[in-house]
Amino acid sequence: MDRSQTEYRWVRKISNALYELTKTSTDYKYIFVPADINLGDRIAWINKRAVDGDVCIELHMNSGGGNGTEVLAHAKSKYALAKASEISAMMASSMGLKNR
Repeated sequence: MDRSQTEYRWVRKISNALYELTKTSTDYKYIFVPADINLGDRIAWINKRAVDGDVCIELHMNSGGGNGTEVLAHAKSKYALAKASEISAMMASSMGLKNR
């Protein structure tokens, strides 16, 4: 099995687990980006539909040697920064990883 397929399967498991952690919260509304489009098209798809206060989650498995969860947010949005912090902590705790 090629590495990209392994990454895709892990990312899909993580995204499903994140959904399960947050699905009962009224703070979140989920819109899933089509899985069959490349990164540039995903970004365009998201930006076309984005409204103020949106939080977009893109999951990656990097090979740079770091371990743990990271959630980035637009620095100008206090709401997005707070949600990013909350989501990163939830993911780290539920997966037993370092919250970076």
